[in-house]
Amino acid sequence: MTALARRVEALDAEPKSAWGWPRDVGHVDAGSVSQIAHFVAVMSRWTDAVMEVEAGPGAAVEPAAADMLARGSRLLANIERSEPRLVTGPMDVTMQQWTPIGRSAYTGEPPSERSFVAPHSDRRAAVKPSDEGLYTSTAVVGGVSMWRAFLGPGGSAVRPLPRYTWDLTVSLPVVVAEITSATCWAEFVCAHPRRIGGVIYPDWFTVSQRFDAVHITLPTIVAAQGFALATACGTTIAPAFWDVETTFWVRWRILAAQLCEGARL
Repeated sequence: MTALARRVEALDAEPKSAWGWPRDVGHVDAGSVSQIAHFVAVMSRWTDAVMEVEAGPGAAVEPAAADMLARGSRLLANIERSEPRLVTGPMDVTMQQWTPIGRSAYTGEPPSERSFVAPHSDRRAAVKPSDEGLYTSTAVVGGVSMWRAFLGPGGSAVRPLPRYTWDLTVSLPVVVAEITSATCWAEFVCAHPRRIGGVIYPDWFTVSQRFDAVHITLPTIVAAQGFALATACGTTIAPAFWDVETTFWVRWRILAAQLCEGARL
């Protein structure tokens, strides 16, 4: 738990800048932008460079204890005051954005039902599948999502320019599983388990029989990112790397997509 406590300390340090935030966000609360961008920067650094050194590979935490540390985060409390949807939910169906990487990032194609791949029972186990469903993030101050901030203003070989961001219109009603803590995530995965050896993964096919989407909030990420979660049955839940507030759509529920950011960045 020492590594997790140090992560919370890093999150609660004074935000330095609006790292990765597009310059044309308009008239926004600079403090809110800085807090959200600081979360993205710290979690990215911990995931990419610090986690293995601090915690070691395969490190596990007990969900309730991890949640207790996350609940003490001043940064989360500050973000909750300005953007409660990111911290406590519920997911805002009116503010979902899609900023793709990969092929769609090159071509500027909107999301489509034709290219949507629903979870299937015969696909490989994964906490965060790269070839199923649709990932969106909630637009916050200035109309920019945390995922867009995570991608940053520059390109790379893995996440090339240009950027295309789409505002999505969602077909209502939707059934969303709200994940607001590591304990909630552990209970959710244990209720929809896919066991591979001694490790549990979410069974996304089973999830798709009950829900349209799963909303991952910031406290869950703070408490669980990169850690295996211990369970009462003696097995562990595979580490999750959600990075930022995310909605994972396991059913196609998108009515329309409007381009709100083109190739200018």
